Amino acid sequence: MTYGQQDAVPPPPPSPGQVPGYGTPGNQYGYGASMPGQPGYAGWSTAPAVRPGSVTAGAVLAIIGGIVAILFGALLLVLAGVVRDSSAFAGTGLTPEMFVGLGGIVAVVGVLVLVFGIMALRGRYWAAIALTITGALYVALAIVSLIGGQGSVLVGIIWIAISVSLLMSGTSRAWFRAQR
Repeated sequence: MTYGQQDAVPPPPPSPGQVPGYGTPGNQYGYGASMPGQPGYAGWSTAPAVRPGSVTAGAVLAIIGGIVAILFGALLLVLAGVVRDSSAFAGTGLTPEMFVGLGGIVAVVGVLVLVFGIMALRGRYWAAIALTITGALYVALAIVSLIGGQGSVLVGIIWIAISVSLLMSGTSRAWFRAQR
């Protein structure tokens, strides 16, 4: 045996994806530990980098709900003019101010839900929390309507429950945490 030679076993063949003579897969530097951003780096997040479908679906449901609320608010604002000009509403006790007030509130909440949905798509967890709070307020008001006999609000309750459960699932929360 001469100097610099070893009488040991030859090195094993490279693994798939490994360049011969360059350390482990994903570590082209030949060092014992991976560099930041490479697989195996202790400080690197293991959360999915791609937005999960649960976030996309939950946020899109919120965005659609926001658009529907904006349109419904606008409809109420238009109805304010109809109430003012029509004698059909004379005995109902409905005033144009009621339609303007309710329409304005519904439209503003719709804009907020739309913005929160877009921000949730961009990885902002606070937006998912805001959608949860907004949804809880709607459900509380909808329960009052259900007690009063308005069964149509059940669709909104189910819509919100699906959206919020998707946004607050474990996969979604892990992705939101990785976006910070």
